[in-house]
Amino acid sequence: MASAKKHESLAEALAAAQAEMTNAVKNAKNPHYKSNYADLAAVRDIVVPALSAHGVCVVQGLQASAIEDSATVITTLYFGAEVMEVSRVTVSLAGEKNKAQGIGKISSYIRRYSLAALGGIGQEDSDAETRGTVSEHARQSQPNKAQRIAQEQYNKAKRIL
Repeated sequence: MASAKKHESLAEALAAAQAEMTNAVKNAKNPHYKSNYADLAAVRDIVVPALSAHGVCVVQGLQASAIEDSATVITTLYFGAEVMEVSRVTVSLAGEKNKAQGIGKISSYIRRYSLAALGGIGQEDSDAETRGTVSEHARQSQPNKAQRIAQEQYNKAKRIL
């Protein structure tokens, strides 16, 4: 495995990683809402390798409370000695008949949204090119808005340091 790129701060590493991320392809179907979405694996496949390449580790811990009838997902970033909790989301399990299944469903949902937000990525249809939208070649040659912003943040951090 290649060693991680060297950065002076977590912000610099995160900005560089975000600049390399693309949107996740909607690869799963929600029959209840008749919609498509990018599942947790698709989001992880985009976010985690980019973070790791820049020396950032992401951990998503789960805390369930029988007393409060809730589940909490905590997303934490590690970069050398720096540690930053980037999200803590608690959801009630009150409406769940099967609590264990509810914890799994809710934690997957929260982890997916927390990772996507962390990476600044969205979801796109896999057939976007066939609908006449941006082609893969154009997408690779022109960074999306999130990538441009991340690159600007990276450049600012680099100038400051």
